[in-house]
Amino acid sequence: MRRTRIGFGIHNCCFFLTILALWLVVPAFGQAPSQPGLLPDYIAAETLFKRAQSLAHDGSPQAKREAINAFKSAADIYRRLQSKSDETFALIGEGLNHRDLGENESALECFEQASIAATASGDARTEGRALYFLGDFLTNRGNNRKAIGYLEKAIAVLRQSGYSGQEADALESLGWTYIRIGNYDTAKKCIERSLEIRRKADDKGGIATSTNFLGQVYDGLGEYQKALEYYQQALAGFEQVKDKYGESAALNSIGESYSQFGRYESALEYFKRSLAIARSLDDANAQAAAFNNIGRLYKDIGQLKEALESQSQALALRRQVGDRSGEAVALLNLGTIHHDSGELKQAREYYLAAMPLLRQVDDRDNEAIALNNLGKLFIDLNDCEAATTYLNQAINEYRKLPTRGADAYALKNLGICQSVAGKFDLAIETIFQSLVSMRLSKDAKGEVMALDQLRSVAAQKQNRRLAILFGKQAVNKYQEIRSSVNRLGKPARDAYLNKIRASYTALAELLIADGRLPEARAVIAMLKEEEVFDYVSRDATEVDALSRRSDLRDDEKQALAKYDDLVLKIAALGGEFAKLQQTKNALPDGQELPENDRKRFEELADQLAKANTVFQVFLRNLSEEYARKPTIVAEIQENIGLQTDLSSWGTGVVALYTVASEERYRVILTTPEVQVDGKSEIKAAELNKKIAAFRAAVQDPHVDPRPLGKELYDILVKPIEKHLEDSHAKTLLWSLDGSLRYLPLAALWDGKEYFGQKYQNVLITLASRTRLSEEPNRDWRILGLGVTAAKQLAEPDGTRMMSFSALPSVRKELSSIVNDERSVGGVISGKTLIDQEFNERSLKDRLAQRFKVVHIASHFSFRPGDMTKSFLLLGDGTALTMDKFKTSPQLKFSGVELLTLSACDTASGETDANGKEVESFAVIAQQNGAKAVLATLWPVADESTAAFMAEFYRIKTKSPEMTKAEAIRLTQKEMIDGKIKATGQNGSCRSDNFVTPGKQNDFKCDPNAPFSHPYFWSPFVLIGNWR
Repeated sequence: MRRTRIGFGIHNCCFFLTILALWLVVPAFGQAPSQPGLLPDYIAAETLFKRAQSLAHDGSPQAKREAINAFKSAADIYRRLQSKSDETFALIGEGLNHRDLGENESALECFEQASIAATASGDARTEGRALYFLGDFLTNRGNNRKAIGYLEKAIAVLRQSGYSGQEADALESLGWTYIRIGNYDTAKKCIERSLEIRRKADDKGGIATSTNFLGQVYDGLGEYQKALEYYQQALAGFEQVKDKYGESAALNSIGESYSQFGRYESALEYFKRSLAIARSLDDANAQAAAFNNIGRLYKDIGQLKEALESQSQALALRRQVGDRSGEAVALLNLGTIHHDSGELKQAREYYLAAMPLLRQVDDRDNEAIALNNLGKLFIDLNDCEAATTYLNQAINEYRKLPTRGADAYALKNLGICQSVAGKFDLAIETIFQSLVSMRLSKDAKGEVMALDQLRSVAAQKQNRRLAILFGKQAVNKYQEIRSSVNRLGKPARDAYLNKIRASYTALAELLIADGRLPEARAVIAMLKEEEVFDYVSRDATEVDALSRRSDLRDDEKQALAKYDDLVLKIAALGGEFAKLQQTKNALPDGQELPENDRKRFEELADQLAKANTVFQVFLRNLSEEYARKPTIVAEIQENIGLQTDLSSWGTGVVALYTVASEERYRVILTTPEVQVDGKSEIKAAELNKKIAAFRAAVQDPHVDPRPLGKELYDILVKPIEKHLEDSHAKTLLWSLDGSLRYLPLAALWDGKEYFGQKYQNVLITLASRTRLSEEPNRDWRILGLGVTAAKQLAEPDGTRMMSFSALPSVRKELSSIVNDERSVGGVISGKTLIDQEFNERSLKDRLAQRFKVVHIASHFSFRPGDMTKSFLLLGDGTALTMDKFKTSPQLKFSGVELLTLSACDTASGETDANGKEVESFAVIAQQNGAKAVLATLWPVADESTAAFMAEFYRIKTKSPEMTKAEAIRLTQKEMIDGKIKATGQNGSCRSDNFVTPGKQNDFKCDPNAPFSHPYFWSPFVLIGNWR
């Protein structure tokens, strides 16, 4: 991260003229002539000098021009008077103003003449100062090696003469020169020596200045937190001595650090404080610097109108003071704002206007940025040939600079051009190079841009899983930045969200196309700033929604762990290599490194090349691994083997096995007599999109889901519809593939009625098949467990706080089901544990008593991608994770006929990298012994769920011979027909705030059937033994 000094070095002419004035106070300044006849000339020269100083402080280009003439006239008089010290300082004043007007050749001539005059003066102090100004000017012109020579000579002269204060100034300038060439170790020694001098003299202002320079050093060394700490120390020092110029500079440095870290709210605060001080000083240069940084920040978060206003003010101020370098930077920044606004013509004009100015002032850093921006502009104009030319020029310029990884943005853009040309593998390698550089420099903005571009290229390569891996990392990085932007207020929050929204939706679409609907839903949820419902949902709400992250699957974690290891290795080698490279670059022409350093340099170069080769192999292997398709042949064969069992399970029982391949959908219908293969010509990605759209529709009571339900019915069921009718099927045992697992089958629409009105739908999994043939035990005793109070707790193994709303209907739900000492109105005898009674110990104790039915009415937090963080909320406010359910011998459901999970997402699981189903709560429960599980596909409403459960148990216990599947079908039908009424809102239709309806028709709710929409009755699915 490179910075421009503000108020230090030759940056602000007024500041240096102040230093010049202070130096003139000391006795080293020339004496008035002893000859009385020359005194009027001397007085005239002094008058001109003071007038020139005043004009320079005015800051306007016209005033600076007049100041140049006055300094020049004063120098001519001093020269005639043979007052070489006075001539030296007049020439320096003239040079400073030429510099500020961008007239660098004239400035250099003045500084060189000043050095000659100073040497002729015979005054060591004057000579040291002149050498200092010349060296500092050459540094800022990019002539670093020549500058080092002058500055080292200045330091030697000043040290020998005992002028330690001026020696410290020269040491700081030398340190800044070494920073410019990337030799941070030497720079650190110079600044530390300067700081030592300042401390001995108890020069508090000087200490603050040196400390600020140390911040620059640690920035260059990559120790960004330490750099920030030094900037903060410098600020405190400047405040102590009431140095407002220093305060303004330090505040800007701190703001840039926070901006680099993505902490925009803190950055903006510091930039505004810097601006306020600069205004109070009427310092146009410092104001321009603050406006520049504020404009860049607003651009980064997408507030382009505010960015344009700030940069326009910066440009006006730069032109006011004749700062050609600053003017060029402002033009460049204005171009980027128009670029982001899609105004490409205006952007190009600004970039091209900046280029000649940047070359005039020899600003190679920003010239490289301008070339890179022009390259990106031509990409957006669909002219990759021109773009590649500019980007290669940019890369060449960047690589001449001392900053390691300066070419990262140009490499990222070059990768875009390569992807446009169809060279996807090369594009990924190129963009990955930029990502590594951005990662090592802690450039949060650049890193997320590179990750998002990798997601795009992998998607173009048709490697969906690799695209998802990159997309998840990008979204998680955006979430970190959003947490900061969010604190800037609603306009900033909305602007930034609008800027990055496409990245979230692109990742969600990839996940949907891959059949990973819960993960897609979690990503979409991150886009919602607020979700306000007028019903109570049995799911978790994180206290800070922006703390959400897209969780990684095991295979993704492994890939990223290897990536991190490789990056750290490259960083370690590269860091040592870079230091030796910096030392080598700083050597005079013809001089070589010492023998040991030379050998180490060559060893590191070889090791670094090998590490980079390993990294490229890793990238290729990663791409190939993530392109492989999972295999499911064994699972197909196992399901087809169910045919021999069907006849023993009663009449009307059939099995259906689905396969959603990349090219088509297939369904294998197995009856006791025949097997039939049906198919629909639809690609898996398109089918997944339809399923996601249907799920969105059924979860919104305002939307009529039947049109989409009919589309899916025709795809999924129509191919075997006649065979179902001919086999007199009643109970359908579904083995669902991929995203079909998230489909509420009962809500499909055949054109006349819902699928669940006609058929009993049961899901079977690998975990449930061993118990399908077991005869049911109809002598039920029930354990009822519930949570009614609101809770708040930290996520397991994390720091995010999660809040859970109160569930007022749970108490009524359990009392209508469980008949015990608390309630005689329940339909099944048993035991109820509510709130504090329901804890891990009591759960373990009660499960040991072998209840036939266990009913849990609570919240469940489902974390797609990382089931280790999914958990059930217990009544005492603690979390019982799925890991504990899997491993604890006391959390088994042996002998349980039915486990009812009356919470959200308990049926939701996913597939691993090989296409195999991994554990949902329901699957884990079956593995732990439960014969059947009644679970949910999405966050369910509290009141309607309580009513559904009460009626289901009433129907089942009234007719013990009835299957569980039939009792569920009848309960769903009663909700559709309006036989189950709402009580919380006087029997009226629900009026919930859900997803805004799209092209689907509005659902017309019948007040007499308030729960008729599938949202209320279709999320309940039976898994396992249905009898």
